Amino acid sequence: MEVKIVRREIVKPSSPTPSHLKTMSLPFVDQLSPFTFHLPSLLVYPKTEKSSALDLNALKSSLSETLTEFYPFAGRCIDDSTLSCNDEGVTFVVADVIDSTLESVLESPRKIDLLAELLPPKDCVAYGGAPRHISENIPVVLQVNVFPCGGVVIGCYLFHKLMDASTIGTFFRCWTAFASKNFEGFVRPNFEATLATFPPVDLTFVESVAASRGKQMMQLRPPAPVTLLAKTFVFSNMALSKLRAKAVSEAVPRPSRFEALAGFIAKHALAAAKESLGKDALASPTLLRMTVNMRPRLTPPLPQESVGNVITNALARLEKQDGLPGFVEDIHAAFSAANEKITRFQSEKGADAFVTDKEGPETSPWMKPGEYFITSWCRLGLSETDLGFGKPKWAIPIGQIFSAHRNRICFIDHSGPNGDGIEAWLILAEKEMEILESNSDFLEYATPS
Repeated sequence: MEVKIVRREIVKPSSPTPSHLKTMSLPFVDQLSPFTFHLPSLLVYPKTEKSSALDLNALKSSLSETLTEFYPFAGRCIDDSTLSCNDEGVTFVVADVIDSTLESVLESPRKIDLLAELLPPKDCVAYGGAPRHISENIPVVLQVNVFPCGGVVIGCYLFHKLMDASTIGTFFRCWTAFASKNFEGFVRPNFEATLATFPPVDLTFVESVAASRGKQMMQLRPPAPVTLLAKTFVFSNMALSKLRAKAVSEAVPRPSRFEALAGFIAKHALAAAKESLGKDALASPTLLRMTVNMRPRLTPPLPQESVGNVITNALARLEKQDGLPGFVEDIHAAFSAANEKITRFQSEKGADAFVTDKEGPETSPWMKPGEYFITSWCRLGLSETDLGFGKPKWAIPIGQIFSAHRNRICFIDHSGPNGDGIEAWLILAEKEMEILESNSDFLEYATPS
C-alpha cells in the first residue's frame, strides 16, 4: 500500500478568538498531566453513496467552524500551565492511497500495521519520536486518506496534554454538528467547569513535579523487547449479558458490562501468560490498571462536555483469582477506591493528592507480564461521526505499536450486521496471543474480527 500526500495545509477558526480569550490557564489536571504526547485514532469509512461524494472544501469549512468553538485547540501551549489561543490553526493533510482498496486493508492479517500508515506525518506530532518542547506541539493533526474504491480513513493525532477520550468525543460530536448543520441536542465544549473544579497551581510547583518525574523515569528499566501482536475480538450484546450473569457475586450483584468484560479478558490473558512464561515470571499480585472518567463521579458532577484530562486510574490487585466473580469483585473494589481519591482531588490540597497518585512504580509506562491496562472508548459518540460521508465502520484508538503498548486493551463500540456490542483491541506478546486465540472458553464469547 502506497500513501501519497497530495497537500498539507493549516485550517484556522472561522472567526478570530476575542482578545479576552487569547490566553488560557490550564486546570491542574492538565498542568500536572504526564501525557505530553499525541493520541492516535482512526475513523474508517467504507465506500457508500455518501463517501463517494466527499467534499474536502466542505470538510475544511466545518472543521474551521468547529475550531471556533474549540479555539484553544487552534492555539499552542506556552508552557505546562498556559495556552496561547492565537488561532495558529491545526494541520490538515490530504493523501491518496495507491494500489489498495480499503476492503483489502481491513481483511489483511497486517491490518493494524497498514492502518497505522494512514496517520498524519510524524514530524508534526509527539508520538514515539524524540522529545520536543511543548510549544512545538500542534494540538490537532488530521489526515484524510482517500482510497481509489471510494473509502475514506481520517487519521488523527490529538494532543493528550489538553484532552482525554471524552474530550475527543466532544470534539467530533461538535464537528459532526457543523458538518451536518444539525444542531439538535448540540452542547458547546465547557472549558470553565474543569478550571473551576481543578484550579491552576503555581508554575514552579508544576516544574518541580516534572523534574521529579524525569528522575523517576530515568531509574526505570524498559523491559526486554518482545514481538507484539494486536488483534480484535467482538463481544456481542448477548455474550456480554451472559458474562454479566456469570460474574454475579454477593459482593457485586449487578456487575457492569465493563467490569464483566475486563474481568473475563484479564482472566484469560493471565492464563495465556502463565502458560507461555510460567507462573514465576509474572507480576504478583496481578495488577489491572483502568482509566476512570471522573466527570460523573465528582461532587457536583461535571458536564460530559467538560474539556481536559478529567481522568484518573483505578488499580485492581487481582488477588482472589477464583474465577470470573472473584476478578470482578477486585475490579469493583478498585473503582470504589477511585471514588475516594477523586474526593481528595477536590479538597484544598487536591493538586498534592493528584501528584501523589501519579507517582510510584505502579505508574510505569511499561506493563510487566501479568499486568494489564484497560481503557474504554465506548459511548463517546465516535461511531456517530458523520462528517458528510456517512458514519464510520470503526473508530480506532490505535497507531504504530511500541514496546510500551504491551498488555494494553481498549474497548470500542461495535455495530455490525449480527448486532451491536463491544470490540476489544488487545496488544499482547505473540505467543500469549496465539494461546488466547486457541482458547475455546475464550472463543465461546469472543469472535475474532
